[in-house]
Amino acid sequence: MGPAGLTVRTHGEADPARQALANHSRVLLPRITEAYEAQDVDLFRELTAE
Repeated sequence: MGPAGLTVRTHGEADPARQALANHSRVLLPRITEAYEAQDVDLFRELTAE
């Protein structure tokens, strides 16, 4: 346990979470760009609400 009872995470535990977010963003960002350029407001809002 760390300060104030917080659980301390090691780099090894955080790396899979970081990688999962990076993978998701590689898929999501081009879709957001396409929706923006197409001026598809509904799709843009849906994609950026995640």
